[in-house]
Amino acid sequence: MLDYSGNLLWAFYKWGEKKVLDNLGLVTVDKKYHRYVEWLGTMWSHAVVPSTPVPDERLHIIAWREHFASIFGYPNLKRVKGFSAPEMHLPVHPDVCYDM
Repeated sequence: MLDYSGNLLWAFYKWGEKKVLDNLGLVTVDKKYHRYVEWLGTMWSHAVVPSTPVPDERLHIIAWREHFASIFGYPNLKRVKGFSAPEMHLPVHPDVCYDM
């Protein structure tokens, strides 16, 4: 399972780490790896969920999804089924936690 924040994926691009993105792209796009590699969705940055305003949580997730799709394509975004909150923190309120 791969869990890279949007901020880290963006940083690889800004730092010119083409080799890292190419290797991630290989295991993400090439169908022969689909059985072995699973991406977990996450938030844009390394936000601490309990202290992040609820409306911002959704924006973090949307930003991550859009950035992921811009790198690896929308068909591969559709394969992202899981979610991993940074630091495994969950929202305090049960309804907000369920929505996430």
